[in-house]
Amino acid sequence: MDRQFWRERLRIKEDSPKMNLGVGFILALFAIAFALAQRFWEASGVGGYLTYVFFELQTTNPRQTAGTVMTALRVGFVLFVIIAAAAPNAYAQQTKVGDLAPPSLGKTVEDMPVNVGESFGKVTVVTFWASWCAPCRAELPMLSKLQKVAGPDQIRVVAVNIEKAWEFRRLVTRLPPLELTLTNDSDGKVSAAYGVSAIPHLVFIGRDGRILNVRRGYDGKHLEEIAADVNAALATR
Repeated sequence: MDRQFWRERLRIKEDSPKMNLGVGFILALFAIAFALAQRFWEASGVGGYLTYVFFELQTTNPRQTAGTVMTALRVGFVLFVIIAAAAPNAYAQQTKVGDLAPPSLGKTVEDMPVNVGESFGKVTVVTFWASWCAPCRAELPMLSKLQKVAGPDQIRVVAVNIEKAWEFRRLVTRLPPLELTLTNDSDGKVSAAYGVSAIPHLVFIGRDGRILNVRRGYDGKHLEEIAADVNAALATR
């Protein structure tokens, strides 16, 4: 596979739109709580629990109220921990074509986070790989050439390694030069968010940050189909 394959198949448009692109601890907690509440309000019984606390506070006398509040806080904390632990799996189950892509794409070997938002206005191609996956290793040079032919203004290719951080660092020193972004997902959170259950696993993300297509368990026989997926992604606005 060489650059000629991509040159013959990619339809690049030069006038593609481009988009140019802490908050305190309390705001972060509110954001997490809001996201979790949306997904688990009914399934986890949080709504019923909060309703109970509200009516309990209205009906108890002042001496009982303090005890009720403390109990509510303790139980609420336990619920929050349980829901937070379950959140990655639920996110993976609900992520599908048309959804906004989960933001995190892991960290580079320099421990720098990589996010989908950095590529708004471009097509993002994300592959999940490991050293023990032969099709994955064969795919990396091909995707590197795709990145070179299409250009950084059109596409960003991110290869997310799912092995331990120390193994990822070792691999990076042994790989040939690649014109793509290599990241690591040693804790499995990115893989869970994208619903990765087996590799190779390829995700196409549009210029607006939404998932366009997902391919699982493919090999070299599917290159024409993958090229068609890339062109379809490039044609989006």
